[in-house]
This record gives sequence, structure tokens and C-alpha cells, in this order.
Amino acid sequence: MRFRPSVPLIDGELELPAAVRLHPPGLPDEALRLWSDVAEAGNWIDHGIERQKDRRARVERYLAEAGGQAAHWTSGSRRRSWTAFRRPEWR
Repeated sequence: MRFRPSVPLIDGELELPAAVRLHPPGLPDEALRLWSDVAEAGNWIDHGIERQKDRRARVERYLAEAGGQAAHWTSGSRRRSWTAFRRPEWR
């Protein structure tokens, strides 16, 4: 599956796993809604993958096979990660 557009994006399109970004695990629904509002829809995986039991694990496996991984938060990267998906008018 890593060589086929198989990962759903926020904008509804399918994309190759190596070309997309996955939000960090464990975010509350409200944070995911806000993320969807400000993220570049053609780059980020749809947050609906959290609604089905094994879907996130499957997407993470596809990403790993393609050499990618989920975004993650650390104290040093939190601010940089936030600015990476802000709306252009906020920059």
C-alpha cells in the first residue's frame, strides 16, 4: 500500500503514505477539529482515522513502511510544530 494513494487526507483526497503527515496520537476531539481548520488540507491525514478501532494503527504501519512517522510533541518542538500548520494570516 505504500506505493498507492491509500491514505485519506483532510481535503478528502487519497495520497501516498510517504507524502503525508499524521497528527500526534491522543489529541482530544476539540484539538483535532481546530487542527482541521488550520492545517494544510492536502498534507495532513484526515482525523477520521481516530474513529475506527484499528485504522490509525494501519495508517501508522503504511507510514512506517514508506519511511514516515506521526508528528509528535516535545517541549522544544511544540511551538515549531504549531507554527508549521497555522493559517497564513496568523504568521
